[in-house]
Amino acid sequence: MSLISSMTSSNKSYFYIRFYHYQSTSFICYYFLIPGSILSKYDVSECLNPNSYTNMFLLNTFSVVPIPSEVLKHALLRMGEYARNMITVNIEGRRILEMNVTAHDVSKVMNSLEKIKVEDIAVTACSMEQCSICLKEFYNETEVPNIVRTKCMHVFHQHCVARWLKQCCISNRLYSCPLCRSEIQWSYFQIRI
Repeated sequence: MSLISSMTSSNKSYFYIRFYHYQSTSFICYYFLIPGSILSKYDVSECLNPNSYTNMFLLNTFSVVPIPSEVLKHALLRMGEYARNMITVNIEGRRILEMNVTAHDVSKVMNSLEKIKVEDIAVTACSMEQCSICLKEFYNETEVPNIVRTKCMHVFHQHCVARWLKQCCISNRLYSCPLCRSEIQWSYFQIRI
C-alpha cells in the first residue's frame, strides 16, 4: 500500500481512545471514538484557528476530561501527530486504531514533594543557600518561604518548582529535578499506542 493510499485510509479509520485521568487516588477512564480524518488533521494551524471545525469538534469532545485547556490543546497536538503516524503505518487497513492517553495532575506531584523549613536546608546532602531556579537566597526572605525538597535532596522555592513542573507537563517530559534532571514522576500525559 502506498503512502498516499495509506493517508486516504484516514477517511475510513477511527481512533478508539482510552483517556485515563488520575484524580486523587485512582484513574478515571474516558472512552472516545474519533474519526481518523479529524484527529489526523489536527496540527498547529488547526489549533490556532478557533473557528476550525476540527478544532471545535476535538475541544468540545475532550472537554469532559478535567484538565487545563492549554494542556488539552498540547495533548491533542501530540495525539494528532501520533494519529498521522499510525495511519501511515496501518498497512493492514485496520478500521479501528487504538490509542491510550494517561494524564496526571501537576498538583499531585507538587504535594508529593517534601516541604521543609529554612533551617532544615543545612541538613540536606546539597547544602544550598539560594534557589537554583530564581537564584534568590532562602535566608534573606522577609516572610517565611515555602521550600520543597526533591527525592534527590535538592531544594527550591515551591512556586519555582511549580513553574518548572508545568513546563515539563506542557512539553510532555518526565517530571524531573530542575538541577540534576533525576525523575520526580511521569509527565502530565503520556500517549501509548
